[in-house]
Amino acid sequence: MRFWLKMSVCAASIAIAVMASCEPPMPCDSSDTCDQCVICAEDGPCKELFLACIQIADCFPFGTCAEDCSGDMTCQQKCAQKYPEGVQPAQKLNACLICEQCPKRCAMLTGDCGK
Repeated sequence: MRFWLKMSVCAASIAIAVMASCEPPMPCDSSDTCDQCVICAEDGPCKELFLACIQIADCFPFGTCAEDCSGDMTCQQKCAQKYPEGVQPAQKLNACLICEQCPKRCAMLTGDCGK
């Protein structure tokens, strides 16, 4: 769950309007930055998961809480207890955005991938 810090900065704007789009056939991971890749993935291959997360009140709060834990599992478990409905949708969104669509551009955030 390491993309949330970046996501929290622009999530509100993205929810209201699409900030960027991908030009086929360029994959999102070819974007210049991790932020651009995530925005591309939210608007493309991960759009359904992103929109689902917006609809679940606990999704983004869980992600932000877990990010603030800096890998501390006890802290992350407390976040899961505090935002139980957000755990699964946030994990699915993170897997799509970071692990599947942006593994190169967001390589510094892929620590939870494949676990």
